[in-house]
Amino acid sequence: MSLFHEPQRAWRALACMGLVLAAAPLGGLAADAARVPRVAADYQLVHSFVGADGFKSQSALIVSGDGQLLGTAFGGGAIGQGDGTAFRLAADGHLTVVHSFDGRRGGEGPVGLTRANDGNFYGVTTRGGRYLQGTAYRMSPQGEVTVLHSFHQDGQDGSTPQAPLLQASDGHFYGTTSYGGHHGWGCVFRLRAQGQFSVLHSFDNDGHDGQGPGQAGLIQARDGDLYGSTQGGGEHSQGIVFRLRADGSLSILHSFQGPDGRAPSSALIEALDGQFYGVTAGGGAYGRGTVYRLGRDGGFTVLHAFSGRHGDGADPAGDLLLARDGQFYGVTQRGGRYDGGIVYRITADGTFSRLHSFNPSGPDGHMPWAGLVEVGDGEFYGSTYQGGAHDAGGIFRIRIRLR
Repeated sequence: MSLFHEPQRAWRALACMGLVLAAAPLGGLAADAARVPRVAADYQLVHSFVGADGFKSQSALIVSGDGQLLGTAFGGGAIGQGDGTAFRLAADGHLTVVHSFDGRRGGEGPVGLTRANDGNFYGVTTRGGRYLQGTAYRMSPQGEVTVLHSFHQDGQDGSTPQAPLLQASDGHFYGTTSYGGHHGWGCVFRLRAQGQFSVLHSFDNDGHDGQGPGQAGLIQARDGDLYGSTQGGGEHSQGIVFRLRADGSLSILHSFQGPDGRAPSSALIEALDGQFYGVTAGGGAYGRGTVYRLGRDGGFTVLHAFSGRHGDGADPAGDLLLARDGQFYGVTQRGGRYDGGIVYRITADGTFSRLHSFNPSGPDGHMPWAGLVEVGDGEFYGSTYQGGAHDAGGIFRIRIRLR
């Protein structure tokens, strides 16, 4: 499987996982647990952001070359007004800031990192840079940042990138912007490691083209083409899934209509069955988002429609993770037993289980915005946008409980 989006990769296979169902809660919630199975899982908030080390993380963690986890926080840090940080997380939960972003010079609001073949890390910021429209940068393992490109909306090269970069098989980096481009509706771009930049496709919503691809990242499938999605546009103005060939030609695989989902918000996963899997932030039978499966021939199936009721999640966020056990894991921003979001697992046939409900009234964080990463000891790590000891969000670990 030719995928380069780091949050989809695991460190190694999980140990044999004999999964057991948790006991149903007492009282009126017993029916909720029966409707949304809850697999037994142990949850721990391993770090609470304090501000100087970052806050409100929006991006999945990745595995760094030294066996630690590496991530970004959208705000906070030691410089200026809290322009964001890049950090390392050790296995014992100790967090070290490796870079504090400084707005106009280096960008503001980092949203994820990609570990590249050259041993460096590449990423984007949503704001800041020379023209205040965001940057693309390279970061050394020691935290030294070099800006490779400053986005300039007036220059038609796009603005406000919001998803991690993809390093494709040609060694170049590919990404999306939410706005800008030749028509103002965002674009797909290519960035070389030396900084050469080119726009491959500008969305214009003409002829049912999409608009706003910036929040969902790209993947390179086994056929060598790039695949992604837009949050708006398409035949029904609810977003599309697209394929982009090396020559820049774009074709639409699916236009969302609403009942099948709205505003796709995650990078796709190409599974071993050759199908693509993803989530939408809204739409579906209850209007609170979906998990879907899509074939190259356009065949489309809603695997789960989130409702926010009976312990179900609502408003899914971040990328799905295809774990080594062959199942998909993800998070929602809302819903669950306390309406603070959930961690869930879903199979390729749509069997859905809730692993954890975040509680906004508790100390353990809530409202996760980013997908999970799987680690070698059978654990998953993620982050919350809010909550924690200082209400600045935090990093959590969740382990599926063995028999």
